[in-house]
Parts: sequence; C-alpha cells; structure tokens
Amino acid sequence: MAEVRVLKEPTPRELETLARDLGKRPVLIAGICEAEYRGRAESRAGPALRLAICKPDGTFLLHNALEKREPTNWNPAPSRQSLEVRDDLVVLRSRRLDVKEEVIVYFHRVLLACSLPKEGARSERSVFSLFRSEEDMKRLIWRNPDVIEPGFQPVREEVECRAGIADVVGYDADGRLVVLELKRARAGVDAASQLRRYVEAFREERGEEVRGILVAPSITDGCRRLLEKYGLEWRRLEPEATDRDGKGDGQRTLTDYLGD
Repeated sequence: MAEVRVLKEPTPRELETLARDLGKRPVLIAGICEAEYRGRAESRAGPALRLAICKPDGTFLLHNALEKREPTNWNPAPSRQSLEVRDDLVVLRSRRLDVKEEVIVYFHRVLLACSLPKEGARSERSVFSLFRSEEDMKRLIWRNPDVIEPGFQPVREEVECRAGIADVVGYDADGRLVVLELKRARAGVDAASQLRRYVEAFREERGEEVRGILVAPSITDGCRRLLEKYGLEWRRLEPEATDRDGKGDGQRTLTDYLGD
C-alpha cells in the first residue's frame, strides 16, 4: 500500500512537496483561505476555514469546513490543479480545460494537508451509483413507487399541459394528483420554477388539488427556498448501487469515493 502523506500546519515551502501529487493522487488541504472565481462571471469569497479537495481526474471542490453541504466553489473534470507559493501565501489554482473558467484559492494559513494513495481504491468489484438518464429514474419509480412515498401510484409519463410536458403524473394515498419533475443530477431554481408552472397548469385545467414533487439526488439552497415558497416538495432519489455489469452489489465504500 502506498504511503499516506500528512502535513500538520506545514510551512508554504513544505506544502510545495504535495504539488507533484496533484492530478495523480487525492490531495486535501484545509486552512484559512479566500477564494476567487473567474469565468462567465466573477465572484470572491472572504476569509474562512475551508477544505479543498483535488481528485486525480481533475475534479476540484472547495467546502466551508463549518457549515453547508454544497461547495463554495468547484470545477468538474477535465480540470487541472496547480500550487505555488507567493511569499507566505499558498495559492491553489484549478483551471478548467474545456472552458475558460478557474478557481483560485489563497491560503493564509494551512492547518492540515494530505495526499492519499489511489492504489486499491477501485477494485474489480467496486460499485458506482449513477442515473444515466431520467429514463432510469422513471423505471425505478414504476418498479418501486414507494421511493416517492408510501401509497404513491404513477399513472402516466410525459403528460402534456399548457406549461409543457410533465415527467410523471400519479396519485398519492389520499387520491390527490401528484406531478413529478425528475432531475438526474443536482437541481437548481429552474427546476423549482418549472415544477411550479406544471402544478399551476394542472390545477387550472383539472380544477382539483395538485401536489408537486421535485425528484433529484440533491438540490441547491436556492431551489429549497423556492420549493418552500411555492408549497412544493422534494424527494431525494439516489441511484441504486450497481456494479459494472449492471447488477446490484451493495453499498459504496469510503475507498470507492476516494477513487472517484
């Protein structure tokens, strides 16, 4: 097993030794930092305790270490991370390779840094969770309607209304019409607004009570606020664990995530 490299409160020069692991091994850096985003817009996050995660495939995440689930900044793969020292400042840069966007993190103080071994993190029996499409979600809902809630019964897919085409329509245990809006990945405010339009259209066209449920693995804070404002609901629906042959093989392990 390859070694785990851990640096506690390293000096900027000591931290440079981890630079060679970027893009090769999972690298984590925690400390007091500011962050800057440059791309389609520009933004800046003030000093805070944050955790930077650099994955071997180029994925980059910067999390507030004290609160919230969603990252402060992030870059998907393909991206490239680099690290440099400017006087007493450690600068971690994540630059996307497909579009002109970058996140720059300025560490004033690094409390902990580590480089994790990638070897053994993904075995032949490792599993992954992924909705390849919203059709996968529909199949799961039809096969097991209780993933939405006990007593839910889907009736039709791709139902037209004046606001567009609703993904799935059904009835709850009390006989109320339920409109489902499906998102295979994290849903934002657009999804909440779209669901609201569908619900209002069905209420007007059918003259009955209608519930609206957004179905997605996760949602943004803005989406959550809009759902609450409109009286809509969210159901977390995560992919079933599937091995590479498409067969269920249990839950993912910590090493599976580290190998992502």
